[in-house]
Parts: sequence; C-alpha cells; structure tokens
Amino acid sequence: MAQARSSQGVLRQPEASRCDATTWAMEAFDVARAKVYTLGSKPGCASDAAPLALPDGYEAQAKEAVALQVERAGVRLALLLNEAFK
Repeated sequence: MAQARSSQGVLRQPEASRCDATTWAMEAFDVARAKVYTLGSKPGCASDAAPLALPDGYEAQAKEAVALQVERAGVRLALLLNEAFK
C-alpha cells in the first residue's frame, strides 16, 4: 500500500479508503485553511479590499499544500482502481 507523506502526517489506508467526496473536500479545505488561507490579514471582508501583498513564504506553503493534495489524490485513485479491477 502506498502511503502519502506530509507535514500533516501519513495518509494511511483506512483514512485513504474513505471514498466519500464530502470528507475529501473537507480535508482539502482544512489543508488550504491551515497552509494557504493564512495571509496575516484580519478575518472577514474589509471595505478597502485592495489586492493584498503576499507574505514571504506564501508560495512555498501553497506548493506544500498542493503536493499533499496530489499525494492524497494519487493514493485514493490507486485504491479506487484496485477495487474496480479486482
């Protein structure tokens, strides 16, 4: 069984085998919220919502989040294909 490694931990088979799109979407949102949606700005909408300058390290954090999601998708796809071709 392939395992996805990340700063969020290893994606183990029981976690990966949950074939529930809602669960996957919420996991992806949690990663995005923790890694990407942290710009250092105050929560909510400001009336002066001019473009924000991205903080140092933002791109690296975003790439890390994308890599995690791609790893998870690969593991889940492999599990689905293994099930389909048993």
